[in-house]
Parts: sequence; C-alpha cells; structure tokens
Amino acid sequence: MPNHNMLIPNLMVENVQKTMRFYHDVLGFELMAAVVDMQAGMDETNIILDVNDEHSLDWVNMKRGEIELMFQSRASLSTEVPELAEVAIGASQTLYLRCEGLQSLYKKVKGSVDIIKEPHNKFYGMREFYVKDINGYILCFAEEI
Repeated sequence: MPNHNMLIPNLMVENVQKTMRFYHDVLGFELMAAVVDMQAGMDETNIILDVNDEHSLDWVNMKRGEIELMFQSRASLSTEVPELAEVAIGASQTLYLRCEGLQSLYKKVKGSVDIIKEPHNKFYGMREFYVKDINGYILCFAEEI
C-alpha cells in the first residue's frame, strides 16, 4: 500500500489571476509558481514566480505556512478532466486551515472578505472563523485554544 503524506487541493476557478491576487493580497498566501499555458510546457516564459498582472494564467500554486492550495482555470482543467467542464465552481465542503495567529488574521481580512461565521470557540478546543473566497469556496481558519 502506498504511503500518502500530503494533500494539496487543486480547485477549479474561472479567473486564476484574480484568485491569485485574492489569496495573496487578502489572505496572505505566497506564490510558489504559476503557469500561463498548461499546454506549453516548462518554458521559462510560461512559468511565473512573482505576483504580477502581466499574464492571464491557467494554474497557480499558493502557500501559507504548511497550507498549500492550487487553482486551475475551468478551461485548462476541463481539458485534463472533461467531466468538470459543466460542474459548478464552489463545493459542498469546507477547507479547514489550521493556523497560528488567528485573531491577527481575522483583523487583517475583516472588511476585505465575506466572513460567514465570526470567530468562535468550539468544544473540541479550537477557535475558528469562516470566510467565503471570491470563487464561492468556504474556508475555515482554525487555531488551537
């Protein structure tokens, strides 16, 4: 049986550039790498390593601490997985992101993001708040109390 040691969601979005900006500017994620055209390969003009508005993007990898997320355009992902071509963006799930400095993150993003549940303590020893990103994905930021 293979040893699985990491899960990195690849979320379908309509606009990778806007999503990259949101996760970078609002939520404090850093850009690991972006690809202009998924069909063009690893040419250095096709790989973007800094946040800028010069290119329309097919895919981006973002990271904040140990949390890593990938975002891929509907057009690009539908080429790879045709079953996703007509699927609604968003999900019937939450992405649970454990972090440190929850209160400072909340203060930073409040007013810049759709907060759907204010910070609250849970019986299992976590403090959490929920936001909706610009694509409709629900993120739960959580910190151990």
